[in-house]
Amino acid sequence: MAILRRAGNPIAEQASMHGTLLALKIAKDGLPRHERQEVRKVVQRLRDKVISEMRAIYRDNFAPERVIVVPHELRDFVTAVRYEPNTLVTDGAKHLVNFWGSTAATDVLRWHGMGASSAAGTTGDTNLGAPMTAETTPASIRAQGTSTAGAAANIMRTVGTLTVWTACSAREWGLFASSGVSSTMWSRVPFAAIALSSGDSVAFTYDLTV
Repeated sequence: MAILRRAGNPIAEQASMHGTLLALKIAKDGLPRHERQEVRKVVQRLRDKVISEMRAIYRDNFAPERVIVVPHELRDFVTAVRYEPNTLVTDGAKHLVNFWGSTAATDVLRWHGMGASSAAGTTGDTNLGAPMTAETTPASIRAQGTSTAGAAANIMRTVGTLTVWTACSAREWGLFASSGVSSTMWSRVPFAAIALSSGDSVAFTYDLTV
């Protein structure tokens, strides 16, 4: 059964920098046939709403086909949906300034981590509240994401997937500058718990509007 939780309005004023996170639970064994249509309706309603909000800001200067896309090969395996605005943390803002001025910058903000803490995000966060390490497979706390353009020219997107080998519940996500434990965190997003079984994955899509 898909669960949609959406807090606040993630489409802020065009001039402000802000991000949104889409988290999709991908069940190892997929959905029963009678539940598939319901999940597709949930995703479609969310997509329609975001497209409407983006059209009000960008008019036709964006690509609707790149808004909350669930890959065709995964559509029968998505069992939960979370869509949340993010908190840009202070350390992340400092990293962006340093990155901008560097002539040999290597710490790209595309490393995805997830954790088990439901504590609210604050600008003073420097890491996830309870990072998952032993639960993921292979055992690591970060997944390297892609770096692509989003639905408009001023939207940056990164997509990363984390898989678990044991039953657990994901409640938070963070974006980091590298795979290291002491890596700088750009953003942290808590969300309603996603219960995971061995072999399940969570695919995270983060869009940053600048």
